[in-house]
Amino acid sequence: MTETLKRLRELTDKLPILGPGDYKPIEPGKIDCPSEDKVNGWNEWSRHVLAELERLNEEYKLLRGTLDRNKDELYREMDKKSQCVLKKLDELRDQMTVKYDQVRESVITLKVKVALIGGFVALVVSGLITLLVRMLTK
Repeated sequence: MTETLKRLRELTDKLPILGPGDYKPIEPGKIDCPSEDKVNGWNEWSRHVLAELERLNEEYKLLRGTLDRNKDELYREMDKKSQCVLKKLDELRDQMTVKYDQVRESVITLKVKVALIGGFVALVVSGLITLLVRMLTK
């Protein structure tokens, strides 16, 4: 860095002090410029920027890989959970189907019992009425 400052001082000491109206266009190739490799200039800065871009690109690749792995793991976990929920829903549906069949059988059994009891009661009542009618007609 001190060499750069020394070289810059040497260059500025060689420059003439210009007053107003003393400016003259400089022809290309007439300026004594130090090599870009020797000065802390654009060449070094561009290498620094490129190195930083490469580092950021590697960081991006690492982050992208981590995000992809996390996403895949999350999807696997969600799939496991959804399969578990679907299995539980299937079990509940099967249990409800069994309960529904049991209730339907109970209703059918009750209908048969009611029909039998109703028939028996009708038979008894008709027998009693017949008996009363015979007793009254005798």
